[in-house]
Amino acid sequence: MTVVVLFVGSTLLAFLLALAAGPVVVALSHRLEILDVPGGRRIHLAPTPRAGGIAIAAAFGLTIL
Repeated sequence: MTVVVLFVGSTLLAFLLALAAGPVVVALSHRLEILDVPGGRRIHLAPTPRAGGIAIAAAFGLTIL
């Protein structure tokens, strides 16, 4: 039972951290102009932030710590 609680708790913590960090990373991406700009092989219609994985990696790392 303890292992299940630990697994569910850590999964929930990582999810909530990624959910909270996502908008911050998107805002920073726009501010620092780390965007995927439409054109060429890009299929986006508007500039799209490229750094979304940072929020997920940070959430995972913080959960592990």
